[in-house]
Amino acid sequence: MGLDYRKSILEALRDSVGEWVSGQQLCHEFGISRMAVSKHVRALRQQGYEIEAAPRKGYRFHDGPNLLLPEEIRSDLPTEVLGQGLIEYSQVLESTHLRAEELALAGYREGTLVVAESQTHGRGRRGRSWYSGSQTSLCMSVVLRPPLVPDWATMLSLTIVVAVADALLEATNLPIRICWPNDLIIGERKLGGVLVDISSDLEAIRYAVVGVGLNVNQTSVHFPPELRDQATSLRMESDKVWNRVSILQKILVHLEKLYWSLDDGFTINILQRWRELDLLLGRSVSLETMDGVISGVAMDISPDGRLLVQDQNGKVVPVMGGKLKGIPPLLSTTSPRS
Repeated sequence: MGLDYRKSILEALRDSVGEWVSGQQLCHEFGISRMAVSKHVRALRQQGYEIEAAPRKGYRFHDGPNLLLPEEIRSDLPTEVLGQGLIEYSQVLESTHLRAEELALAGYREGTLVVAESQTHGRGRRGRSWYSGSQTSLCMSVVLRPPLVPDWATMLSLTIVVAVADALLEATNLPIRICWPNDLIIGERKLGGVLVDISSDLEAIRYAVVGVGLNVNQTSVHFPPELRDQATSLRMESDKVWNRVSILQKILVHLEKLYWSLDDGFTINILQRWRELDLLLGRSVSLETMDGVISGVAMDISPDGRLLVQDQNGKVVPVMGGKLKGIPPLLSTTSPRS
């Protein structure tokens, strides 16, 4: 019950942000003593909440901590499902993606969210590691249970990457682009990535786990030396410290909207939006694949998620998976439409 009282006190103070709320009012509303109210306020302050206290006035809420706390994420979150159920928070976690997969296998409902301030073994595509700085990056994974057949798996992944990119464009107004198949780029530096793992049988997708790793408030000194010429962050691109909870909420809103719109008629819109956001199209690329290095010009993205590369002989080669050998220079600094 203690945590429930604490949550209720926080909500009452937040609802009156900037105004004094008397201790007696809180005692009467929740049926607890003044000492108990004081204890819960003290605990909230220790979590990083800015709450002012004054004799004969009570308590006044100013701001919350820039931590990915469940109560912060749920506050004014305008989704119906994503982030409305279990939100599992950790200061340090091996991988939000691995934990979300465990919860999905255990039967947790759609919208279950796992967040962490840092990861010790963050996962990227094809099992690659992902660096995440403590309390400066955004590490999140969410469980989906799409009512789709396995043939829709690739389109689901494309939709999710587009949703995350559009959420960041709206939130930041920075020139963020997609680098096939799942990277988020500003200029020639990596901002983050999206990982979608899907479990299915022959007839249906059982669940999908969507992982997002995003560099938010790092400066160059936060990155290991070997990554400093490859990585960037929202802060480095804008000279601004960003509220990570607001960014996360924006991602959940866009993800839910596009995910629920996914049907036969909507796939054309998703593919067109991907083409607008993908920085590779029309540029020379070189990709390391299981069949060797494929070089040529990136021409298009196919409905099944393959990058269509025209080689030097004019043959169009569909590439399902591969590692890009360097990011080709941008030919334009024009931002994609948000």
